[in-house]
Amino acid sequence: MARRLLLYLFFCVALASCGGGSGGGVGTGTDTGGNNRVVSSGLGTLRVSITDAPSREYKEINVTISGVRVHMNAEVRTKEADWSELTLQNPVLINLLGLQGGVLHQLGLLALAAGHYQQIRLTVVPNSGTEPPFNNSVAYSSEGADVEMPLCIPTKTPSG
Repeated sequence: MARRLLLYLFFCVALASCGGGSGGGVGTGTDTGGNNRVVSSGLGTLRVSITDAPSREYKEINVTISGVRVHMNAEVRTKEADWSELTLQNPVLINLLGLQGGVLHQLGLLALAAGHYQQIRLTVVPNSGTEPPFNNSVAYSSEGADVEMPLCIPTKTPSG
């Protein structure tokens, strides 16, 4: 069950757009078709949205997100200077199952140096107690009753 939930989280982050020139002739790039543009210099904008795939197993999958971190390098690095961060003004509790069929919840926009980014991490608020309501939980029906269980999201560091 935990493995399937982790897969949900990995597939939930959808990048609606990344790239674009900063104006004034700073960015130069090549058109790749459609609305995508590869920019070799300047600034771009990362728009972060979250969505989910359908599930019949669960009634709710709730996650409380406080931010998004992005990194250009594929190597895992923990130095804060290596990461760009979108911090949400207030953490947001999202029922992932309410975001199906193309429904997106926009988390925010972040100005970044144009380029290719290889890591995106959601910063999730940890659960603080052993009884509902939880910051992160899974709800399902069992023998005619609704059950809410805490969702443990493993991470090596609190950085996402």
